[in-house]
Amino acid sequence: MIKKAMLLSLSLLLAPMAFAASELDEALQSVGLLNSNYEYTHKELVSEVFRLVTNDYSQSLPMDINNYTRNQSMMLTPHYGNVSVLYTLPLTPEERDFLTDELSSNEILKESCLDYYLSNKFMLANHYTLVYSYSDQNH
Repeated sequence: MIKKAMLLSLSLLLAPMAFAASELDEALQSVGLLNSNYEYTHKELVSEVFRLVTNDYSQSLPMDINNYTRNQSMMLTPHYGNVSVLYTLPLTPEERDFLTDELSSNEILKESCLDYYLSNKFMLANHYTLVYSYSDQNH
């Protein structure tokens, strides 16, 4: 029962748009995976939960996000996450440069990192690194 609760709680990480960041912290705390400082309490159990979530989510990949973007792969550990995204439309070199500039702009980085993920206190407390890798059809 607790394993299912933890799996559900951690799966909230995969769909953060649907839940406020504080709800994710609360969910992880409610099943005893975080202490009052948002640090992991049971490293082995947290590792197992991240492994289960990665395995479960990866079974649905690749997954089209929309008509031009596909989530290719995802891997999560207690301190590191990597999501690989593929743009399925052919891009000219100019379009690729424009997209690179957009994805690395201060506005997008602030929205994606600071506003979206770093409001998860467990990520800061546990020095969590989240990497998004984007590529086009030519990788």
